[in-house]
Order: sequence, then structure tokens, then C-alpha cells
Amino acid sequence: MHGASVASAEAQQILVAEILPSLAGTELGAVPIAAEPLPGGSITIRRGDVLRALEQAGFSGKDLAIPKATRISREVVSVSKEDLLDESMEALTAAAGACDLQTARISNDAKVIAGPRTIHAELPLRSVVSRATTLHVSGAIYVESGGQRVRVSVMASLACPAPDVSAGTQLTVFAKIGTVRASAPAEARQPGRIGEIIRVTNRATGASLRVKILSPQMAEVVP
Repeated sequence: MHGASVASAEAQQILVAEILPSLAGTELGAVPIAAEPLPGGSITIRRGDVLRALEQAGFSGKDLAIPKATRISREVVSVSKEDLLDESMEALTAAAGACDLQTARISNDAKVIAGPRTIHAELPLRSVVSRATTLHVSGAIYVESGGQRVRVSVMASLACPAPDVSAGTQLTVFAKIGTVRASAPAEARQPGRIGEIIRVTNRATGASLRVKILSPQMAEVVP
């Protein structure tokens, strides 16, 4: 499938909570019973399977209303690129960081496991830009459902503000050593925004330091 791929994940497990939803979020609900079926497949979980899993985990299920048999399926469904984009906007906006997400485009539908799904996004941001600019980047969204992780390509346009610190900016950097706080003048070697980590040169010693930008004039030394 062009533009989308399935990422292999570690073997996922069917948990007791899928058989008994009332146990979701509890220790009993988190007990694994069996490996999930392959995408498009199904498996029948019987009461005895649940009881054995609970016993092996050190719990008793004798007072639980466990169904005699429950069929678990992992149906594959197709999600349109339009629906994917709608579902991905929050994740894409978060991935844009300090930049403003102007447009995003997903070129392909994706086949995913039916059921609840979560989405996160990755956009390659270049904080090295030295001025306000518009970036056109190729990133990806990751759709996770039913133990499967699907990668879908996305194109995005971002309006990025100028960095808070430019290469050559004079900063005061400080380091905490126990209860002592020492400061020194430094010069930024690369641009960056508040909260980002950049390289600076200690003007007194010439040493190269990694610092976290706290303001346009101040930064803290980090390991």
C-alpha cells in the first residue's frame, strides 16, 4: 500500500478486561490470557482460559461472572484519508510545536484493525532556521489499534516564527552545582527557541556547552 505501512509490534495479548470490561484499569483486568489473533483473524476465549490465566497470575476468578465463551476478532477496516486527517489534526498540531500548522495532506487511505485507535504524529522540524519562515515538510502519522501500528505519510505546511535566540546571540548561562549557582557569559552557536537545547561557547573559557534556552538572554547548562 503506497504511502502507508504496517509496523511490526511485539506480540500483543488479549487481557481479561476485554472479556470483562468492568475490570478495566484493575490488576485483574490487566492479566493476559492469550496472544491476539492476526489481523483479520479471530480466537475464542473460554471461561477456563480466563480462570487459568487468573490463577497463574495469583488471582481467583470464582466470584466473577465470566462468559462461557467469547469470540475475539481483529477485523481489518479501511479508513479514508479524509477521516484519517480529521482524526490526526490534534496530533499534527502538537507535533508542529512552536510552528503553526497551516495545511496537512494525507494521500492514501489506510487499513487498520477495527476498534478504538490512537494516533500520534511526527513532523521533522528544523529549529536551525534563522528567521520566520514557512516550512513544507514530509512527516508521518502512526495509527495504533488492536496491537497493530500503521504508518501513514503526511505532507504539512508550517508557519514557523523566528527563533528566540539566533547564532551569535550573547547569553548568560548558569549551572547548578549542589546549592551553588555559577553563571558565565556565552555566545550561541546555533538558533533555537525557548525550551530547546542548543550549543553555546563559554566566552571566558572557550568551552562548548549544551544549554536549555530559558529566555532570549538566559540559558541553563544541561548534561
